[in-house]
Amino acid sequence: MLQKISLELLNSARLSTERLLHMLEHPQAEKYVRGCFVKVPQPSSSPSNEGSSFLLLPPSPGWVCQIVGIRSCEPYIVRSGVGGVSTPAGERNASGGGGAGGGMSCSYKLVLRVAPKASAKFDREFALTELLNTPVTPIEFEEWKRKLQEFDSVDDLAKRIKAKVQQLKEFTFTDEDVQTILARKQQDSGGGSAVTTSGNLLKQLMSIKHDLDSLNASLSSISTASSSRRDMKEKLQVLMSKKAEIEARIARRKAAGGDQRKPGFLHGFLSMEKRRQKLQQASFLQPTKRNCTRDLVSKRNEALHSDHFSLPGGGK
Repeated sequence: MLQKISLELLNSARLSTERLLHMLEHPQAEKYVRGCFVKVPQPSSSPSNEGSSFLLLPPSPGWVCQIVGIRSCEPYIVRSGVGGVSTPAGERNASGGGGAGGGMSCSYKLVLRVAPKASAKFDREFALTELLNTPVTPIEFEEWKRKLQEFDSVDDLAKRIKAKVQQLKEFTFTDEDVQTILARKQQDSGGGSAVTTSGNLLKQLMSIKHDLDSLNASLSSISTASSSRRDMKEKLQVLMSKKAEIEARIARRKAAGGDQRKPGFLHGFLSMEKRRQKLQQASFLQPTKRNCTRDLVSKRNEALHSDHFSLPGGGK
């Protein structure tokens, strides 16, 4: 059974921090993210860390964990890039739409499990800022497979991962989803007609984006005929023009002060659209690499001393 699970398949079911921020906006976010995979740092007591000099050796491999749920929490800011620093959202002047420094507000933590059939008592909650935002490496893949054998949890796992990957490919925001998000954000902010008007524009923008996603998916398929590709490309140009027009209208409203009552509301949706546009270029984003300096290692080690996993038998 393990031979049916490849590194490529596992990475197809791994969610980057950017994509998680995007998907957690969805009214049924838990349905889509549950069963996907993320990476977390190894606890500092892990054997591969003992006797190592972080200044001379590369960071220890991360652990591949499965998302088994999400939990609401106090909002915190997830900075752009890898390993962003968490900041209470209340310290920002915007109420959840992000701001300077590329941060986005998140009100959820992920409930992670070290192996699909491991005991729930080993589940741990992780903020998005605690994740390792890089693809699974061959070394991490082999360690993950070893855990699967240890917990006897490989039954039909390949089929479930493939089904989850297909669900991720079909993930989108319907008009009803957008309306739910708009109503929720308006209720949270107590917004008025200015927010409602902007919401209508954003609804149109999301609908066009959905059509663009569908077209791009069809164009990327090798089974699409050449004649159909020409028609699709023409329709793509029309939709791109409409998208640019609506974005310009939103920008004009913002410049005219039409959204002054709730600046973070509009910024949050526009940021979400930018993330969707980036995700269109590939299944998952490839995060920017960073240097492993003493300060970054120190921050990572401090985060590992409290609430991370301990495997049965001491993690060995």
